[in-house]
Amino acid sequence: MARRNHERDGTLNRHHYHGEPRRRSARMSPREMTWHAAIKRVLKDAGTALHFTEIAERVVSRGLRQTFGHTPSNTVYAVLVEKKAMFEKVAPATFRLRGVGDSSGGRAGPAPEPPRTGPLSPIMALGMFWERDLVSWTSKPAILGSQQPGTDPVNMTEQTGIYLLHDFRDIVYVGRATESTLGARLSAHTRDRRKTRWSRFSWFGFRPVEENGTLGPIPKTYDLRDVVIAMEALLIEALEPPQNRKGGDGFQGIEYIQAEDPEKAKERLLSEFKHLMRRS
Repeated sequence: MARRNHERDGTLNRHHYHGEPRRRSARMSPREMTWHAAIKRVLKDAGTALHFTEIAERVVSRGLRQTFGHTPSNTVYAVLVEKKAMFEKVAPATFRLRGVGDSSGGRAGPAPEPPRTGPLSPIMALGMFWERDLVSWTSKPAILGSQQPGTDPVNMTEQTGIYLLHDFRDIVYVGRATESTLGARLSAHTRDRRKTRWSRFSWFGFRPVEENGTLGPIPKTYDLRDVVIAMEALLIEALEPPQNRKGGDGFQGIEYIQAEDPEKAKERLLSEFKHLMRRS
């Protein structure tokens, strides 16, 4: 998984953004690139292999398309896998243009990876160091996240999985959302004895995000090796041990960037308006 550079000193996470995401027309512009053309442009300009989430981020940030949907990273990965004549996988989840950077001189490369069936990891989606204050904590809160800034947010409140509560730098609690949903568990912690102990939270979800932005069912079976790899990656991502030189790479899941709850945004704007009125 491509790691994001999270700030853990209590300042705002540089990846989150306030307010509604920019809406794009659902109708494709006549000049809008296809997904495979946009991916090809990114890889050609990069001149090197990139992780599929980095490719998606560059497609979005460069405005190579006008419509992205809820799961642009998933779409990019699907195109990379489908267009084998155009794109070549050179490492887990990492691709380049076929033939670019190939120094084999025509010699046969390593044997291709055998096809796999079923999920690669039980962790399908995750969010790191999300801010408690960006959520309106009702009984069913809107815990919103997007794959890339400006793309359509997904509500993760019904997720199932594992979560962490942070007091700025430190992890103060580890919990699971199985019998109750992620939203219900986190909402309860705003009222229980831990309510003053945490300001951020991280979560690791087992339910995949579908193309329409809903949460899909949990796969019924996993390979034991994949579970072990995923748990190792989870611990590395959460604890950031200094002797681990790289981030956890056992996630199939996509990291989501926090988006502000619209109700919380309204409260914030109203508060700012009242403050301005008092000063005038």
